[in-house]
Amino acid sequence: MQADNVDLIEVDQLNARDSQEAGRHYAATLSAARALLVVQRAQPKSDVETFALFPKHFVEAGLVDASLTAVIAAGAPAAVAALVAAVRLLHESLDSSRRFKTAAI
Repeated sequence: MQADNVDLIEVDQLNARDSQEAGRHYAATLSAARALLVVQRAQPKSDVETFALFPKHFVEAGLVDASLTAVIAAGAPAAVAALVAAVRLLHESLDSSRRFKTAAI
């Protein structure tokens, strides 16, 4: 994985965590949803596209629990924390060939 992509993932994860802690749930949800799309070679051009691509690449693939799809739709504070944590764990499971080494989170 290119260093640029890793940096983008880390920036999005940091933004997600900071936004969550500051109560900016929409921003936290957006950053968390966008964080790993680069690994799947998805390049959303809008928030709407980001929210559509996350379930396609992570929920339908069985990498993230389907219950987190509702988080993207609603942005509920408690659920946003679960989404941010799931994306962090999924990122930590990436191997050097950009494959996820984990069951659904």
